[in-house]
Amino acid sequence: MNQGYGNYIFSINILRAIALFDRTNTYTAYTFCRQSPFQNKTLFYKKLLPKFGFMKLRVSFEEYIHKKDIFLAIDQALPHLTKAKIIAFSHGLSFIHYPNLYKSDFTRLKNQLDDYLKKSYIIVTTSTKVKDDLYQYYPNLKNRVFTILPGIPYDFESHEVRKRKKYLLFVGMNHPVKNVERLVKLFLEFKKQKPFFGYQLFLVGEFQAFALQDIRIFPKISRQKLKLLYQEASVYISMSHYESFNFPILEALSQNCTVVALESAVIPEMQPYINVCKTEKDCLEALYKISSKNHKNQNFNNLDSLFSWEKYVNRLRTLYNEL
Repeated sequence: MNQGYGNYIFSINILRAIALFDRTNTYTAYTFCRQSPFQNKTLFYKKLLPKFGFMKLRVSFEEYIHKKDIFLAIDQALPHLTKAKIIAFSHGLSFIHYPNLYKSDFTRLKNQLDDYLKKSYIIVTTSTKVKDDLYQYYPNLKNRVFTILPGIPYDFESHEVRKRKKYLLFVGMNHPVKNVERLVKLFLEFKKQKPFFGYQLFLVGEFQAFALQDIRIFPKISRQKLKLLYQEASVYISMSHYESFNFPILEALSQNCTVVALESAVIPEMQPYINVCKTEKDCLEALYKISSKNHKNQNFNNLDSLFSWEKYVNRLRTLYNEL
């Protein structure tokens, strides 16, 4: 999917925000890919090769030669060796809650989690939901976990008002934790009602297995096309078993798209902007109500104030003093 998944969206946006809002500290971003355009006098990119053993070996070597004060483990990956104090960014514990859905990845993810919890001075989460989960499973963390809400992705800060069309929208990876099979069944039930015969379901991601009549699959689309889909969708729907933040919901809200979601798919901080449902039946009733002609749009006031990258960077800078 060209627009990238949540971790990528978070990483690319926080780097841009750091370049924009922290003019005091100097940052080095390690990469083995092409350089990012978000660099200035305080943020620059250092391309390290070889790609093999990048984080454990190549970055460790670089950290040993050129000592840094702080290492930001943005993507939850740590070098084997660094003299810097580590701030790790935790993006959720869905694999802990649903190990049966992560059979091939559970051990790797659990080892990664144990590694960054052990080595980090501070852990930053994307919601109070993840913070509470960490304290529940790892009570010895004491006061090392802090929540900072990410901002609206920079390419979704503006929106155009367009006529809403008769389709429901979901964006994400094809993973069992996203509960897309149940979402498809809910959509088929929704269409049984005569007023909603003409509706379609748009799935953005690698969902070829769900290609049925009235279900359109978009495996690879640009961010510009995705933005248009949000602007014209009747409803964005999410039925994930677990979400630590859910960037697609924030993207939908930023484009004034009404959202229906199971409670498990929504962080507490987003709930005031969303039609939150406890059961699948509740989701179905919400879809009926929202898709009716008499439905009034939600209030999206103050969304950009709550989810602000400038606030994110300012809060992150205060944490440096905790080290």
